[in-house]
Amino acid sequence: MALPIIDSLDELIYPIYNSAAKQVMDVYHSDNLETKSKEDNSPVTVADLLSHQAIKLGLESITKDIPVLSEEEKYPSSIPKEFWLIDPLDGTKEFINKSNEFTLNIALITNGIPVYGFVGAPAMNLVWTSNTVKHQALSNTSDLPKLLRVVGSKSHKTDQDTTFAAFLKEKGIDHQYKSYGSSLKICMLATGDADIYPRFGPTSEWDIAAAHAILLAAGGDILDISSMKTLEYGKKDTILNPYFVAFGASVDITEVGKIFNEFS
Repeated sequence: MALPIIDSLDELIYPIYNSAAKQVMDVYHSDNLETKSKEDNSPVTVADLLSHQAIKLGLESITKDIPVLSEEEKYPSSIPKEFWLIDPLDGTKEFINKSNEFTLNIALITNGIPVYGFVGAPAMNLVWTSNTVKHQALSNTSDLPKLLRVVGSKSHKTDQDTTFAAFLKEKGIDHQYKSYGSSLKICMLATGDADIYPRFGPTSEWDIAAAHAILLAAGGDILDISSMKTLEYGKKDTILNPYFVAFGASVDITEVGKIFNEFS
């Protein structure tokens, strides 16, 4: 089956998401989390696996010729040019801790670029898609916002996050730092509720691909901190992302580059 027009994907993805989200929330409200550890010591629950199955089967039913790559399955040795990339339950630690800050993530990747993204936070009754997010005008000033709103990971904060906050203070950059779980942080950039999200710890492609598509549609981007180039997906050598900075349309990319050039 050929890929539907991207502009019409929302109506096809919503039923798939709703099916997976219902199963996730049924587990969330039960006492049967069945938590195990994967090879990398990250947790996995029955909800991760149920969501994976529901999303994978749903996507295969609408696009039979496009493979589905998932956190919960072994990656193929050869990555196709076009594929679905899913994180069935991002923020599993938040899920286990009974925090609402977990998401279900569905991205379509074409030639390394996330061209469509769907992120749902079922416990918060929120959904973001690259088709419906409002495109914001890029910042037309070289000045940073008077108060730089920085978001970071709730469960994976590093020493470098603390060092970066100290660096901003030393530079006289007024900022507000808040921690959130899962891909919510990138969605907040897309909706204009935060300005930057620096990530100084390991992440995998599936963690951020869907939210990256949404952020791109909103006028922001995610850049490799070292090269200041847009992140790519379906890399041949690794599924890991480099350290990155995500930013919304409210922040000028030149100013973002200056901050991280000085910080490094």
